[in-house]
Amino acid sequence: MLQLPDDRRPPITPQLALRVAILGGAALTMFAIIFFRLWYLQVLSGDKYVAQAQNNQIRDVVVPAPRGDILDRNGRVLVDNRVSIAVQAQVEKLPPLHTPARRVLMRRLRVLLGVTPAKMERDIRQQHRLLPYQDVTLKQDVPSAVRDYVLERQNEFPGINVQRVFLRSYPHHELAAQIFGTVGQISPEQLKRARFRGVQQGTVVGKGGLEYTYDRYLRGKPGATRVQVDALGRPKGEFPQRQPLQGRQRKLSLDLGLEQAGQNAMAEAGGIPIVNGEKNRGGAFVALDPTDGELLGMGSYPSFDPNIFAKPLKESTFKKLNSENTGAPLINRAIQSGYPTGSTFKLITALAALSTGTITPDTVIDDPGSVQIGNIVFHNAGGTAHGAVALRQALQVSSDVFYYKMGAALDGVRGEPLQTWAHRLGLGRPTGIDLPDEISGLIPSPEWRNRLFRKRLTDRPWSVGDNVNLAVAAHRPAAGAARQDRSLRSPGHHGRAASGRQRARRHLRRRVRGLPGSGLRKDGHRAAPQPGRPVLVRLLRARGQRTGTHPGGGHGRAGRVRRPGRRARRPADPLPVLRRPEEARHRLLAYVLEPTWPPPPPRARSTAASRSRPSRPAGRCRSTRSWCSPPWA
Repeated sequence: MLQLPDDRRPPITPQLALRVAILGGAALTMFAIIFFRLWYLQVLSGDKYVAQAQNNQIRDVVVPAPRGDILDRNGRVLVDNRVSIAVQAQVEKLPPLHTPARRVLMRRLRVLLGVTPAKMERDIRQQHRLLPYQDVTLKQDVPSAVRDYVLERQNEFPGINVQRVFLRSYPHHELAAQIFGTVGQISPEQLKRARFRGVQQGTVVGKGGLEYTYDRYLRGKPGATRVQVDALGRPKGEFPQRQPLQGRQRKLSLDLGLEQAGQNAMAEAGGIPIVNGEKNRGGAFVALDPTDGELLGMGSYPSFDPNIFAKPLKESTFKKLNSENTGAPLINRAIQSGYPTGSTFKLITALAALSTGTITPDTVIDDPGSVQIGNIVFHNAGGTAHGAVALRQALQVSSDVFYYKMGAALDGVRGEPLQTWAHRLGLGRPTGIDLPDEISGLIPSPEWRNRLFRKRLTDRPWSVGDNVNLAVAAHRPAAGAARQDRSLRSPGHHGRAASGRQRARRHLRRRVRGLPGSGLRKDGHRAAPQPGRPVLVRLLRARGQRTGTHPGGGHGRAGRVRRPGRRARRPADPLPVLRRPEEARHRLLAYVLEPTWPPPPPRARSTAASRSRPSRPAGRCRSTRSWCSPPWA
């Protein structure tokens, strides 16, 4: 055997041994990493990737769930669902695009459904992109004859089927439409919100009103049909489906009979002159139980039929619903419009004057029919002079002069007692009602007026005249600012002042429960004593008992109040009377009518300038055991 001489072999030095060890260790590490990675993928994560492979073969097709019903306090249906026949397209089974067979199919559908091929192709393209395995709805509410025609000629309509779908139904049409709201397919913006987490694209959700507030309860749980697909995503078969679960019912505090009476009265008042020959343009009414905040009735006029939103809505129709020329029916005037509170604000003025010691219940003030403050003369409504009146008589006859003087005396008092008591009784802030998009009212204050003046939105800063007008809720907003407050809070402050309790949150949902140990009543709302209760309760009771029959009763129309066992002093009104059973607890009602807009220019006065009244509410708050006639007789 040939061997090299010893002197020709490379010597093994420590440096060479180190290099060999490093290279060997690196190679061993790389092989170890590859081995453990393969072991992890095939052994530890094997089940995971098997499931993913199966998911690539199976698709879930969502089956929509019918929404829950909405009932009134007596269990009568206000909102439910109806079955509709829809013509749908299975995109995978349609003839290929831009082929003669596809064009023939679209022409047949155009004649049958009355929908243009361009619109059908657009709907198929858009809906299929969002929901690839869902059938595309081409038209809803097709007649049964169309259904039978398609089913009998399936060979002429490849990829077209007929399905029964659920649509939202509002059987009372325009009744309380703004309260119930509308529904529609979830939008991309809603998908990003936390309240719609987990909701799939294409799901029908609430868009406004109670449908939005209680959407998570009304929506239900959708079902699913599992479809097996091949590697190209084409359906190959179906598995048994999971049935959808209908949404839960919601019982409201509304009374259907009262709601119908109020809505009919508002509709009949349309076009009736109410202020200086100006005709009624719109209005709202609210009826509630002040003890727990339950709303027994709420309506806004003009209204609309929410059933039109069950199908795609034309843009022109949507614009009409938001147009001022049609009265903007989509607006819920009870919570989204501002109105002066009217003479009921005098209760707050009385409470502010009593709490600051400006007057006592027995303070007598002369009412000659007008009073001059600065260089302005303020008059009673109608120019009536009531003579010497104390607080009780001033409430009974609704003496404006009495409260003008209170407003002047309270101006500049530390703490702004008039504004403070208005806020304490719930004015100028949201009520917390379970409806979306509620706006806050406005209580005029020096800070508010001076801020507008600094921004050059009004011609002068706050003055004593502003406080005088506020004392009788006759403040005219400056530069288009929000009006004083809203009709939904008007009966609330009246009831809280009379009962001496803090405000109960307005709510439409029935049977609200408080948490154990929370200190709340079983209805979930707190009631606690308020300062100044005894004096004001006595005054209010005196006003409620006497004003309706007082020969000099004020302009608050309390003379039209119907009371059990008493005959009204005025003739019966020609419009329906809003009533409740005699055994019912005390309820409060507020209503307001709007003059036409824009209002006509004011007529010149030959006398000294009197107070200016903006579009003040035609109705006033009532607290009786029966209901009041509307004031537009």
